[in-house]
Amino acid sequence: MGMSIKSWLAGYALLAAMAGFGALFLLGWSDLSLRCERASGTVDCLIKERLGLGLWTRELEVRDVRAAKLATSGGRGSGLSRAVVSRPVLVSADGKRHAILMGASNVDRKAKKEMLRSVKSFLGDQSRASFELSVRLRNVFGYFGLLMLAFTGFCLWKMAASAIQPPPPANSPSA
Repeated sequence: MGMSIKSWLAGYALLAAMAGFGALFLLGWSDLSLRCERASGTVDCLIKERLGLGLWTRELEVRDVRAAKLATSGGRGSGLSRAVVSRPVLVSADGKRHAILMGASNVDRKAKKEMLRSVKSFLGDQSRASFELSVRLRNVFGYFGLLMLAFTGFCLWKMAASAIQPPPPANSPSA
Protein backbone atom coordinates (compact mmCIF):
# COMPACT_ATOMS: atom_id res chain seq x y z
CA MET A 1 0.00 0.00 0.00
CA GLY A 2 1.41 3.40 -1.03
CA MET A 3 1.75 6.53 1.02
CA SER A 4 -1.36 8.71 1.08
CA ILE A 5 -1.20 12.26 -0.28
CA LYS A 6 -1.99 13.67 3.16
CA SER A 7 0.89 11.85 4.90
CA TRP A 8 3.22 12.65 1.99
CA LEU A 9 2.43 16.38 2.28
CA ALA A 10 2.78 16.26 6.06
CA GLY A 11 6.18 14.59 5.73
CA TYR A 12 7.47 17.19 3.28
CA ALA A 13 6.03 20.04 5.39
CA LEU A 14 7.86 18.70 8.45
CA LEU A 15 11.10 18.37 6.50
CA ALA A 16 10.72 21.90 5.09
CA ALA A 17 10.23 23.24 8.63
CA MET A 18 13.33 21.33 9.80
CA ALA A 19 15.34 22.74 6.88
CA GLY A 20 14.23 26.29 7.68
CA PHE A 21 15.01 25.83 11.36
CA GLY A 22 18.41 24.35 10.49
CA ALA A 23 19.17 27.24 8.15
CA LEU A 24 18.51 29.70 10.97
CA PHE A 25 21.07 27.93 13.10
CA LEU A 26 23.62 28.35 10.31
CA LEU A 27 23.64 32.01 11.33
CA GLY A 28 26.02 30.76 14.02
CA TRP A 29 28.69 30.88 11.31
CA SER A 30 29.70 34.38 10.33
CA ASP A 31 32.55 35.92 8.33
CA LEU A 32 32.94 39.62 9.05
CA SER A 33 34.99 42.33 7.40
CA LEU A 34 35.03 45.78 9.02
CA ARG A 35 36.89 48.65 7.39
CA CYS A 36 36.96 52.15 8.85
CA GLU A 37 38.53 55.29 7.39
CA ARG A 38 39.14 58.66 8.96
CA ALA A 39 38.70 61.72 6.72
CA SER A 40 37.99 65.36 7.58
CA GLY A 41 37.64 64.56 11.28
CA THR A 42 34.96 61.88 10.86
CA VAL A 43 35.16 58.10 10.79
CA ASP A 44 33.15 56.14 8.24
CA CYS A 45 32.96 52.35 8.40
CA LEU A 46 31.92 49.65 5.98
CA ILE A 47 30.61 46.39 7.43
CA LYS A 48 30.50 43.29 5.22
CA GLU A 49 29.12 40.12 6.75
CA ARG A 50 28.51 36.67 5.29
CA LEU A 51 26.20 34.47 7.31
CA GLY A 52 25.35 30.78 7.12
CA LEU A 53 28.08 29.51 4.78
CA GLY A 54 27.55 32.53 2.54
CA LEU A 55 23.81 31.96 2.10
CA TRP A 56 23.10 35.46 3.40
CA THR A 57 25.26 38.53 2.92
CA ARG A 58 24.95 42.00 4.28
CA GLU A 59 26.78 45.24 3.57
CA LEU A 60 26.28 48.37 5.63
CA GLU A 61 27.99 51.75 5.51
CA VAL A 62 27.98 53.71 8.77
CA ARG A 63 28.92 57.39 8.55
CA ASP A 64 30.36 59.56 11.33
CA VAL A 65 31.03 56.78 13.83
CA ARG A 66 31.50 58.10 17.38
CA ALA A 67 31.68 54.95 19.52
CA ALA A 68 31.66 51.17 19.61
CA LYS A 69 29.62 49.43 22.31
CA LEU A 70 28.19 46.10 23.31
CA ALA A 71 24.41 46.34 23.00
CA THR A 72 22.55 43.95 25.26
CA SER A 73 18.91 42.98 25.28
CA GLY A 74 16.91 40.81 27.60
CA GLY A 75 15.24 37.75 26.22
CA ARG A 76 11.92 36.35 27.23
CA GLY A 77 11.35 34.94 30.65
CA SER A 78 11.89 36.26 34.13
CA GLY A 79 14.35 35.85 36.93
CA LEU A 80 17.06 33.29 36.36
CA SER A 81 15.46 31.97 33.18
CA ARG A 82 15.78 35.34 31.43
CA ALA A 83 18.48 35.20 28.77
CA VAL A 84 20.52 38.31 28.05
CA VAL A 85 22.00 38.44 24.57
CA SER A 86 24.54 40.87 23.19
CA ARG A 87 26.09 42.09 19.97
CA PRO A 88 28.70 44.72 19.13
CA VAL A 89 27.41 47.93 17.57
CA LEU A 90 28.80 51.14 16.10
CA VAL A 91 27.17 54.34 17.34
CA SER A 92 26.90 57.16 14.81
CA ALA A 93 26.72 60.90 15.54
CA ASP A 94 22.91 60.83 15.42
CA GLY A 95 22.89 58.26 18.24
CA LYS A 96 21.76 55.34 16.09
CA ARG A 97 23.22 51.92 16.81
CA HIS A 98 24.36 49.88 13.83
CA ALA A 99 25.03 46.18 14.41
CA ILE A 100 28.54 45.04 13.54
CA LEU A 101 27.32 41.44 13.77
CA MET A 102 23.72 40.58 12.90
CA GLY A 103 23.44 37.58 15.17
CA ALA A 104 22.83 38.48 18.80
CA SER A 105 23.83 35.66 21.08
CA ASN A 106 25.62 34.67 24.26
CA VAL A 107 28.45 32.96 22.41
CA ASP A 108 31.73 34.33 21.05
CA ARG A 109 32.13 36.81 23.91
CA LYS A 110 35.91 36.87 23.59
CA ALA A 111 35.75 37.68 19.87
CA LYS A 112 33.17 40.42 20.46
CA LYS A 113 35.29 42.04 23.18
CA GLU A 114 38.41 41.90 21.00
CA MET A 115 36.45 43.44 18.13
CA LEU A 116 35.23 46.30 20.29
CA ARG A 117 38.67 46.85 21.81
CA SER A 118 40.20 47.15 18.31
CA VAL A 119 37.54 49.61 17.06
CA LYS A 120 37.77 51.73 20.22
CA SER A 121 41.56 51.82 19.88
CA PHE A 122 41.24 53.10 16.30
CA LEU A 123 38.62 55.70 17.25
CA GLY A 124 40.88 57.00 20.02
CA ASP A 125 44.07 57.15 17.90
CA GLN A 126 43.67 60.26 15.72
CA SER A 127 46.95 59.52 13.91
CA ARG A 128 45.60 56.39 12.22
CA ALA A 129 43.89 56.99 8.88
CA SER A 130 42.35 53.54 8.42
CA PHE A 131 41.53 50.35 10.22
CA GLU A 132 40.57 46.90 8.97
CA LEU A 133 39.38 43.85 10.85
CA SER A 134 38.42 40.39 9.61
CA VAL A 135 36.76 37.91 11.94
CA ARG A 136 35.53 34.36 11.34
CA LEU A 137 33.08 33.11 13.95
CA ARG A 138 32.12 29.45 14.24
CA ASN A 139 30.03 28.21 17.12
CA VAL A 140 27.92 25.25 18.15
CA PHE A 141 24.76 26.74 16.62
CA GLY A 142 26.28 26.61 13.15
CA TYR A 143 27.33 22.98 13.56
CA PHE A 144 23.86 22.10 14.87
CA GLY A 145 22.28 23.78 11.84
CA LEU A 146 24.57 21.93 9.45
CA LEU A 147 23.74 18.61 11.10
CA MET A 148 20.02 19.39 10.92
CA LEU A 149 20.25 20.31 7.23
CA ALA A 150 22.23 17.13 6.48
CA PHE A 151 19.60 15.01 8.26
CA THR A 152 16.83 16.79 6.35
CA GLY A 153 18.64 16.18 3.06
CA PHE A 154 19.05 12.50 3.90
CA CYS A 155 15.33 12.17 4.72
CA LEU A 156 14.36 13.91 1.47
CA TRP A 157 16.66 11.62 -0.50
CA LYS A 158 15.14 8.52 1.16
CA MET A 159 11.59 9.78 0.53
CA ALA A 160 12.36 10.54 -3.11
CA ALA A 161 14.04 7.16 -3.60
CA SER A 162 11.06 5.30 -2.12
CA ALA A 163 8.63 7.29 -4.28
CA ILE A 164 10.52 6.44 -7.46
CA GLN A 165 11.02 2.74 -6.80
CA PRO A 166 7.71 0.84 -6.72
CA PRO A 167 7.22 -1.74 -3.98
CA PRO A 168 7.59 -5.40 -5.01
CA PRO A 169 4.37 -7.23 -5.95
CA ALA A 170 2.54 -8.79 -3.01
CA ASN A 171 2.33 -12.29 -4.56
CA SER A 172 5.75 -12.68 -6.13
CA PRO A 173 6.94 -16.23 -6.68
CA SER A 174 9.89 -17.24 -4.54
CA ALA A 175 12.85 -18.97 -6.12
